[in-house]
Amino acid sequence: MRVVASIFLILLLCGSFPLTVSSAKKTPPDDPVMELIQAFGCKGCHKIHKRGGSIATDLTKVGNRLTAAQIEVILVTDPAPRTKNFMPNYSSLTEEDRQLISDYLYNLP
Repeated sequence: MRVVASIFLILLLCGSFPLTVSSAKKTPPDDPVMELIQAFGCKGCHKIHKRGGSIATDLTKVGNRLTAAQIEVILVTDPAPRTKNFMPNYSSLTEEDRQLISDYLYNLP
């Protein structure tokens, strides 16, 4: 049973396990931002436009609360000081990729 639970958790955190079904428009697969979001498994924990996980903050309106620069800082900040948070540190992202993700999240409608 532990093995099944471990596999489920890994799939969930990697964003490979569908958590919701939605009729929302899909972003084209060749969109570089969506490729990054998929590759890093953001939707394994976060929702974006009603799609994704529910164990972390819904990112749909994050631009109403934070600037693009603040979002970028969160992506690279060591998660250890954050309480009740297990978001990975994405400091290995290139500056261009961090800005791409930050600007995308900031500008979500």
